[in-house]
Amino acid sequence: MKLNIAAFLLAVPSLVLGQANLRGDTEAARQKEAGFGGPTDYDRELWGRTSRSSSYSQRLGQCRGALCGVWGDPHIITCDGMLYDCQGEGLFTLMKNHMWNIQGNFVDIGEEEHKLVAGWGLTHGATLTNDLVIEMFPDATDPEIKDKFPVVQIGYADLSRHDGTYYSEEGCVPWHTFDPVNMHGQKRSVMTLNECRQRCESTAGCTKFSWWADHGCHINQDTDVIVESNPKWSRALAGTLDSACGTPVNLPALEDDREDHYHGTVGAQCPMLLHIDGEMIDLSSFQTERNGYMYGQQGDDLTIKLVNNVRIEIEYEVAPGEYAAIHLFNRGHGPGELWSCHWNFHVCLPNFDKESFKAYGVGLLGSPDGKRNNDWMTPDNELIPVWSTDYGSGKHEMAFNYCVENWCVSQEDSKMVLSGDKTYNDIKCEAEEYKDFSVDSEDCQLAADKIIAACADEEPLLRYACELDCCEGGCDEMVENLQELTTLRGDLTDEEDAAQYGIPNHDECDESGFAKTPDSVCNGGDSANLVKLLKSSGELELPEDATLFYGLEMNVEPHDEMAGKAIRFRLNNFLEGTADMYVKHTKNVLNDFMDPVCDTMMSTAAGCDNGAPSIEVACHDYEGIPAFAIVQVYVQSREIGESDTAVDKCCTEREDAGVAAAEAGAGVAVFTFEIACDCPSTA
Repeated sequence: MKLNIAAFLLAVPSLVLGQANLRGDTEAARQKEAGFGGPTDYDRELWGRTSRSSSYSQRLGQCRGALCGVWGDPHIITCDGMLYDCQGEGLFTLMKNHMWNIQGNFVDIGEEEHKLVAGWGLTHGATLTNDLVIEMFPDATDPEIKDKFPVVQIGYADLSRHDGTYYSEEGCVPWHTFDPVNMHGQKRSVMTLNECRQRCESTAGCTKFSWWADHGCHINQDTDVIVESNPKWSRALAGTLDSACGTPVNLPALEDDREDHYHGTVGAQCPMLLHIDGEMIDLSSFQTERNGYMYGQQGDDLTIKLVNNVRIEIEYEVAPGEYAAIHLFNRGHGPGELWSCHWNFHVCLPNFDKESFKAYGVGLLGSPDGKRNNDWMTPDNELIPVWSTDYGSGKHEMAFNYCVENWCVSQEDSKMVLSGDKTYNDIKCEAEEYKDFSVDSEDCQLAADKIIAACADEEPLLRYACELDCCEGGCDEMVENLQELTTLRGDLTDEEDAAQYGIPNHDECDESGFAKTPDSVCNGGDSANLVKLLKSSGELELPEDATLFYGLEMNVEPHDEMAGKAIRFRLNNFLEGTADMYVKHTKNVLNDFMDPVCDTMMSTAAGCDNGAPSIEVACHDYEGIPAFAIVQVYVQSREIGESDTAVDKCCTEREDAGVAAAEAGAGVAVFTFEIACDCPSTA
């Protein structure tokens, strides 16, 4: 890849020491003539402020601080004023520090644009910013701070890649004009393609016209001959009045029905989408409005406002009277057009917190500490040397490699909500790994409808991870995270689903402690033999007064809707410290067939609110014998003396923790129980 140096970027050869030259030059003019949206006066003012000073005294909206941002195809300007190009394709980390986690989705330019930039030296192509995802206070530990601001995503609806033709150019012949250039008595005028056609229609004798990307319009008579235009000139379109060239065109509906209904428009009818914490916001009123609040109102902690149908101002009051801001500027000629919809955007780091920003900051936008030569780093914050003038054209390759080798966002870290049936595979950098996942996979431990139901109440940004965990681990591995999240949010899942899928809802606690124990679950029935200890081994005896089983549910329908009975329960750690607990049992897989499985409870504390999952066990049901379940409970702790007893391989083959604990001197005790599947009064 070669850097587009002249595109309003540099006045001196070194990108490290150079500042933004916003006066423009030959290459910038070529971009403009080709149809690419260069900087506006608004951009020029902001970039000028950023490149002149690395201080925290600049302004963006209500924010006073340090500015940095991205524009064009795309050009990066760090908060210290360093300038370089990152024309990688995919999802990138733009900025990550104690306050922000900002991700940007760079999409490939179209086929026709590739022809235009071929002479610009961009051997790796070029891309445009399609989406911006903003997480505020990503590293905050205080729940009130971390949950104060939602995750904001602003982008464009699915703009399918065009093949060199454009809605507004239907019927036109690209890269052609007429000879002679003008009919007798006429000359060049400056106007839109539609206006150029109207000019021809209103001029006697005119039947043909040509329109150029610099907005030049020439009209012709019937005897003028169509010819190829000079490829070194601006892109030209040739049209005739008996074609559709230059006629108004209605854009087709968006492919995604929800996006088609909820999108707003900005600029040249660009279909704008807003997601708040993963939920699509209805912006349909902004298909006609040009100004107004899209989220929040004046005086709120977070406001998102459309200004003059072209600029989006996102402003946060992060402390009393202190603001952070991101402004997006719509550019491009519209959906499906040459140089389609894209964003230029500017970020302001508030001055009051500058010492924290100086101490740590990573991502494409650099380390905002006033030093340009340390604005390249690895995700681990290790300094990467920046090129000097001695590298010549090699610096362009270095810039591209720096972007894609360090700041591509992984599938696990992606915060982006995708259009329709798109997946991470559609937005990832080329070298990033994609794990194809479907709830319908036969490898999932739960049926698809059960996985979907288990995660239905999760916030959209967490739902995919929840479903993946349920598929791989039967929901057990997500218990701890969901417990923390539901505690912070205060909106726990439905009781029945929580019990069914192992999500703790703490309804197993009552005023006296544990609820639904073997002594209480049968409502006064004889429960003396409900749970029988058949065998134990290891250097620990089960205390007579110990509560091990609670949250018992008798004679339940197996969650996979197989034949037979099942029971569910939770386990308490009856030791003083935490313990690793494993439960080996059987589950229904086909009508009368059972498979051994093992549920793990790592670092489990004592108590009915310990986050223990609800464990479902299949019952053995034979004629003439009350149905029963067999359960083996392994307890591993340093409080248990060492012996030859070990955790069954079935439980540890997917858990390194069990082996590690044993190597650290933790002993193991094993208890084998028979549990009745019906209360004695109904058996």
